[in-house]
Amino acid sequence: MKRKKILTGILLILVLAGCVVIADYIVSENTTKGTSPPPVNVTLRATPTATPAKVPATVTATPSPAAAANKSTPAPTPATPAPTPTPVVYTTTQVNQHFIDIAFGPDDPTISKIMASSAKLGITGMYTDADEAVLSAFDQQFNAHSMSLLLPSAPVEGPKGDIVVDLLPGSSMMALASDTSYSSVNTKPIINTNSNGTICSIYRQTIYYSSSTDMIYVNSDLASGERDHYVIRGVLYYLGFPGETGKYPTSIFYSQPNNVVNMSTIDWQAVQLMYGSKISKGMDLTTIQDMLTT
Repeated sequence: MKRKKILTGILLILVLAGCVVIADYIVSENTTKGTSPPPVNVTLRATPTATPAKVPATVTATPSPAAAANKSTPAPTPATPAPTPTPVVYTTTQVNQHFIDIAFGPDDPTISKIMASSAKLGITGMYTDADEAVLSAFDQQFNAHSMSLLLPSAPVEGPKGDIVVDLLPGSSMMALASDTSYSSVNTKPIINTNSNGTICSIYRQTIYYSSSTDMIYVNSDLASGERDHYVIRGVLYYLGFPGETGKYPTSIFYSQPNNVVNMSTIDWQAVQLMYGSKISKGMDLTTIQDMLTT
């Protein structure tokens, strides 16, 4: 009996020993096979992709309201004014010669200015408001330069007057130019044509109620610029300027075809000379030349 207990104890010890051996073996196997050790906290970073360099954009800083208030506003750069044309200054000799050129014509050996203190200027026919405006502007300018003759500030409507502008269509102008009966009882009419041969104006005298009227017939078919030229040029003819000049292209009296409407400075100086106090109707060229040179 005692022997049996001893064998049982020995057997128990062997079993325990075997368990220990088996446990060691298992641990050894696990270590050999590389059982994963506790995880290590490692942060992995992705390799950045190369980005091409960019030109930095220009950024305009917006100032704060306070900074904007404190910042002085630069004074605006003044605009450069357009240069004022230098007025042409004419010598006394130039004015005198221009006067002689336009105050005497081939058929006008003496001065034919109006000696009255006033003269009535009329308009009739197929005229427009624009025609009246052109004559009104001329009258006012003339009065500003004349010392002896005064024209109405606006033309009188109708065929009565000392000088009358009558606007007629081209067909009527042709009929008027071919009227030979007029020359048999009156002086020869003056017929003015342009470079195309169109009849632009006719000068002739008529009798209304026993008084003589200087008539200026103007072709109403002409374009405004050319039409205005012949209206003003006709009035000047009867104011005592039948001549012309070849020296000044800007003059309304220029001898070459032109549509000048606004009289030049030297034209107005000639008007001042004519309607001053020295020159009288009927003076001949020699008398005028002697007067102007003394």
